[in-house]
Amino acid sequence: MATFFGEVVVAPSRAGVDDDEEEAPEDREIRAELEKKREVHILWNTAFRASTESSSDHQFPCSKFILGVGHNASAFLSSFVLNSGGWEVVGSVKLWNEWCRTSSTLCVLPTDSFCLFYRLVSDPTVLLCQCTCFVAEDQQFQWLEKVGGKSAPQVYAHTKNYA
Repeated sequence: MATFFGEVVVAPSRAGVDDDEEEAPEDREIRAELEKKREVHILWNTAFRASTESSSDHQFPCSKFILGVGHNASAFLSSFVLNSGGWEVVGSVKLWNEWCRTSSTLCVLPTDSFCLFYRLVSDPTVLLCQCTCFVAEDQQFQWLEKVGGKSAPQVYAHTKNYA
């Protein structure tokens, strides 16, 4: 408390103080369980997986990768690209976060959150991905690394408009 008018009194604060307190074992266990639950899993169908195992580096040759993120982009791809025929489902992404829970099924409804991969039958090096689920910031690199690997194909992205 100030003893006279205009005196500056510094209030005690813990802001900016680094406490070197150890994290409780229960907290570490909960954090490890959440990290495991938030891991991104790519589920390829057996025929597609067999075609990648025949290559020496277990990479699938991909000349073009078409990516549609969001409900509008996925609807566009469904209406104008996938309905042109000649596409087969080759895999899906299973992930969990606070906004999205996907399943490991390849049969989804338009209202479901999903992330599916398709391959063009006439040119199997062309892949298409429809993703209506929310991929959290901490899962995006993991998603990209598991889907793209070390190769960098030509990517055509069609995303939702935030305007």
